[in-house]
Amino acid sequence: MAGRARESFNSRFRYQEGGYLYDVVDGEHGDDKSLRPNQLFSISPPHPILEKSRWEPVINTVKEKLVTPVGVRTLAPWHRDYKMRYFGDLRSRDAAYHQGTVWAWLMGPFIDAWLKINPQDYTGARAFLKGFDRHLNDA
Repeated sequence: MAGRARESFNSRFRYQEGGYLYDVVDGEHGDDKSLRPNQLFSISPPHPILEKSRWEPVINTVKEKLVTPVGVRTLAPWHRDYKMRYFGDLRSRDAAYHQGTVWAWLMGPFIDAWLKINPQDYTGARAFLKGFDRHLNDA
């Protein structure tokens, strides 16, 4: 069954034109090409479901479009639903929660995936964490 799941995932989630993975396939409005960090979890676990030949374009796209100095965006800035800031009343914040908010914890899965395609690049992996230094004593 694991083999069937892997085959199905790899045949359906690849968004060829974008160089990354669909966020949702066969949804209410068809396949959703929103660029989100969820695809990191197809590479970062010990037993990735995404075929190795597809890792590099996905990681490069996430790096270019979603990685920030202090975490990973939950949605690409060009998307119509993107919210640049997480602020305001409860309703406003709830609307922005997964629409561009940067999450620090997502840097872990990103770096895990990065090291799978760049296994000796510890210097590069550490560089993704440099922006965290000035925030370690916040809150």
